[in-house]
Amino acid sequence: LYLIPEGLDFSNGVLIFGFLLALSLELIYLCSPSFAKKKIESIDFDKAKGHTISYTGCMSLFLIVCILVQQGQLYGYKISDDERFNMTIEEKGFRYRAKFMTEITLYCLTLLLSVFLTLNHLMSVNRKRADYSKKYKELKG
Repeated sequence: LYLIPEGLDFSNGVLIFGFLLALSLELIYLCSPSFAKKKIESIDFDKAKGHTISYTGCMSLFLIVCILVQQGQLYGYKISDDERFNMTIEEKGFRYRAKFMTEITLYCLTLLLSVFLTLNHLMSVNRKRADYSKKYKELKG
């Protein structure tokens, strides 16, 4: 895929592809007519099936956990000045590359999280609006 830069590892390539896929799904949701939005919302969260959390909410929670794990890994790359002076150039290069890949992964996870949180919020607002308009119609007439 030409949208993924060279030099990234496989996991970052998958995350970028997942981000592009999630972004395209969000654009499809935003551009779809109201009956298609209702169908997508019912797939995401269906009270009749006993769902307690939406699929976009589950994905958001999963991404938050992944971000926390990546933050822990990023914290593990810190070394003291004494260790830094005793490292060879190859060890420093390896450390900087590993830290860079962890930061890129963290950035990709944050992008994915923003898309899924936006989708979750949009679908939640639309579901509540439909529920309130249904209740209003029942009270009105």
